[in-house]
Amino acid sequence: MAASVNYKVPPVFTEQKPYSRWIDEIKAWKALTDLDKKKMGIAIALSLPEEGLNSIRDKVFSDLSLEALNADDGVDKLIEFMDKIFKKDELSEAYEAYSEFDRFRRSKVISMEEYVTEFEKLYNKTKKFKMELPQPVLAFKLLEYSELEMKDRQLVLTGVNYEQVESLFKQMATSLKKFFGQQASKDMGDRIKVESACMADEEVNYSRNRFGRGRGYRGNQSSNRAGDYRPQSNSNYKAKFNKSVNSNGPDGLPLRCLSCDSIRHLVKQCPHSYENMAKANQGVEKAVLFTGNKSQEALVLLTESANSAILDSACTSTVAGETWMKCYLDSLDSSIRKK
Repeated sequence: MAASVNYKVPPVFTEQKPYSRWIDEIKAWKALTDLDKKKMGIAIALSLPEEGLNSIRDKVFSDLSLEALNADDGVDKLIEFMDKIFKKDELSEAYEAYSEFDRFRRSKVISMEEYVTEFEKLYNKTKKFKMELPQPVLAFKLLEYSELEMKDRQLVLTGVNYEQVESLFKQMATSLKKFFGQQASKDMGDRIKVESACMADEEVNYSRNRFGRGRGYRGNQSSNRAGDYRPQSNSNYKAKFNKSVNSNGPDGLPLRCLSCDSIRHLVKQCPHSYENMAKANQGVEKAVLFTGNKSQEALVLLTESANSAILDSACTSTVAGETWMKCYLDSLDSSIRKK
């Protein structure tokens, strides 16, 4: 059950809250409170901060008498006094609202959903001063200020229909949240990238990024799984059991299986890899459905889809990498390859 709201207590006036916002809250409070009209002015005056803001409460009680506050128009007199100190002229407020909106960019620490919400809030402030933007301009500003890489912006644009101009901003916001959701902003620069591979026993191993479960060697991170803890550097690491352990990667930690993350074997010997499972189920075709936009899962799919087909409903054309194509052609029977 939601907590009850005490409408006898006026909204708090703080340095962080714009004065115009506080005035709007006071007007809303007046409409809801059951406090006597003569007591409203005194209640608001007593809610003002004593410290900071140059002791605004002290200024109020020094300039306005108790009789003036304790009257039917006490609130009006109080607001008139506050306006002289804090109210800005309309042009200055309009420029401040525009400037705050125009300078806004998505930072590292907020998710895409938070970014869209903040963007809309700042834009709504400018609308109060009759600065409405056309839907295409607003939508493209939303995309531009998101600080995404160009390839990610192109991905977002696949979810937008430009023919429906009247809803372009809503489409863009939905597409951004659909593809990136809670994902942090410029941390995307830390996502897994397929760089020059680390080769070991004819296996390709990719470094683990900080988003969690990855493949291959794992940078300077240590595992936190039960029974598998060890310091970041394993120069003194010894296996608990007399079992073979994979050779170490560039970070000094044992290489891990691309399929099951084991340190006891690589994917070539893994009973859970698609290749070895396929050998056990020859003649049986299986479809693997993959949805989402998590880079670590995409990397696993990239590795495990060798010599397999991927149907991507978001692709605008049929594409295949050169390495995949060579692998596929080499696997074909010579008579089929000629066709």
